[in-house]
Amino acid sequence: MGALVAGIAAGDAHAACGPQTVRQRDDRAPLILTGVIESGPQTPARLRVESWQKGTGPGAVDLDTGVYADYAFGEGIYPHPGERWRIFGQWHDGMVVTGTCFGSRLITAPPSGPPTLSAGSATAQAVPAGYGGRPLAGALPTLRVAPGRPRELRVPSEVGDLRLVGARGGAKLTRKKGRWTLHVPAGDRPGGGRLVADTGDAFYAVRLG
Repeated sequence: MGALVAGIAAGDAHAACGPQTVRQRDDRAPLILTGVIESGPQTPARLRVESWQKGTGPGAVDLDTGVYADYAFGEGIYPHPGERWRIFGQWHDGMVVTGTCFGSRLITAPPSGPPTLSAGSATAQAVPAGYGGRPLAGALPTLRVAPGRPRELRVPSEVGDLRLVGARGGAKLTRKKGRWTLHVPAGDRPGGGRLVADTGDAFYAVRLG
């Protein structure tokens, strides 16, 4: 009966999950973390945390996966021991509540690695960072962009979204027909802003200078 209930719920719930962009998913989730499953899929599943990318917490957390002993919600996830997952969710009663509607996903491929961002002749390899563009360790590399005219950014295909965070002085980032353009007003600097890339498995960032 439990399997039947889960199967029926799954069809209903996936239809109920509205479409969302990478930007919307990242913005909406209070918590984003990556780690390895130690037990699951039944709630409470246990995740050994590799990195907190948005929000903070301990080195291991319990997940409310939406899967229980006798039933499962259709938007639940099914993480198994040894798998790496990127979890999007929120705290509730000491557990991280998550599901497919949050955007949580199994990481099946090896990490794509830090993307390299370029503008004109300037190039910088991004480093692992949190949602706000703060480096997880060390300092951010600098991508030096001359002001005065729009600069097209060359962005690797694995980058699903790119955000400009913390810039001052009128700098802005736009996207049109899949191309990213950085606008820095003449006589100004991007004011220590950060470019934050989401590759699907992690955030990476560079500092503008």
